[in-house]
Amino acid sequence: VAVLISFVINTIISAILGETVGAIVSAPIFEEGSKGLAVLLILLFWRREFDGIVDGIVYAGVVALGFATVENVLYYGRGLLGSGSIGLILLFFVRGILSPFAHVIFTSMTGIGCGISRETHNKILRFIMPVVGYFAAVTLHAIWNTIASIGGIAGFLIGYVVFEFPFFLIFVGFAIYVMRRENHILKQTLGVEVAKGTITGEQMETATSAIRGLSWTLGGIGNGKIWARSKFLRAVSKLGLAWWHISRANAAGGETRSLGQLPILEAEVKRWQTQI
Repeated sequence: VAVLISFVINTIISAILGETVGAIVSAPIFEEGSKGLAVLLILLFWRREFDGIVDGIVYAGVVALGFATVENVLYYGRGLLGSGSIGLILLFFVRGILSPFAHVIFTSMTGIGCGISRETHNKILRFIMPVVGYFAAVTLHAIWNTIASIGGIAGFLIGYVVFEFPFFLIFVGFAIYVMRRENHILKQTLGVEVAKGTITGEQMETATSAIRGLSWTLGGIGNGKIWARSKFLRAVSKLGLAWWHISRANAAGGETRSLGQLPILEAEVKRWQTQI
């Protein structure tokens, strides 16, 4: 959907104002708008599936990868038709080898903004952070397209080494940080459920460790329990994050629908617990 919307609008603007304007101005605005809208809709209408910054990065990354996949097919086709196999190889090297992560980084800015909006109980931040994230996405996209459009091969490579790749490393570091932060949050909040007897301490440790969780889940392949184990870990994580949203709401003197989700999530944990 995002590719279709962006393709139509960018084609019209490029025909009127030129391809450079289309690439540097139109593409960042409308591509990030259409991709970001998908993330925003999840935040607004599937709020219980959107717990914070990590979810924002994941949802934005999935949308962006889908967009990039379809867009790359279009670019590869143009390169092959316009410049033959050499054009195709060059485009594949630039888009498929050097920068397959570009769209993910751009749209993740919107995802991070939506994630902060989900976490905070400040009404002003709830409203403005998705907008701030969107403008960050547009800015990064515009810088990238400017480098690619007017710098030539040499300018592109310099911009890639100086700007794009270092920013990619920063983004990866930030993603690791927020994932570790979420695990720390789960270890704190799930202690309540361990004390209540809903889960065991060992199950909590498994749910809060990516390596242990993956190993334990894959261990269910042989006995047919992989699906149940996966759903159990997901339910445990949702339960821990629900407690976190409740504690944040209490600290801010606000309200949260997560309070009503507690008995539902606890029942879901116990249901899957009998099948793991």
